[in-house]
Amino acid sequence: MMSESVPISRSLQALFAEIDGEAVLLNLQNGKCFAVNQTGCEIWKLLEQPTTLTNICKGLSMSFDVEPSAIEGEVQAWLARLEENGLVTQVE
Repeated sequence: MMSESVPISRSLQALFAEIDGEAVLLNLQNGKCFAVNQTGCEIWKLLEQPTTLTNICKGLSMSFDVEPSAIEGEVQAWLARLEENGLVTQVE
């Protein structure tokens, strides 16, 4: 489970491509590929610099006009899936 206060960063194995309004994430080490929706693209942009789950939720709340607490669980689950697949890491 990702901590709200531990910074998260993009993995060096992650390749992101956005083409014609669609996006994919690819783990260069294991070849796993993930389709990314608009929200996922926004999260990836927020991860340009290491940041926390709390800050990601705040950024999304401004972009999509939702309360950070309303999206925290879904964002945390998506980041956990990315972490399991080597696309993001927690920076201790």
